[in-house]
Amino acid sequence: MRKAWTYVLADPTQGTPIPSRDWRAHRGTRQSFLEALAQAHCGANEEAIARHLATRTGLVPAASVEAETAKLLPIAAALARGDISERQLAQASGRWLAMT
Repeated sequence: MRKAWTYVLADPTQGTPIPSRDWRAHRGTRQSFLEALAQAHCGANEEAIARHLATRTGLVPAASVEAETAKLLPIAAALARGDISERQLAQASGRWLAMT
């Protein structure tokens, strides 16, 4: 179990549900957000972070590491597809902070 943020509309009769349930996509900022997130976590090390993510389970055979790494590039696209999560990216980059 983990703590998480959630947003609740104070007066549900005043709002309109977002069909996609993705407020960034609804606002038209999802792609730019994912690109900025990838840049903040990877900087010039995007390939190294992708390699770390590709081998994170330890189940990827050495011969497949390059192919698995290539599937995660660019990182923003891998985030958009759901291949990796924001949490996994933060952990791989070392920019992971858990607040209690």
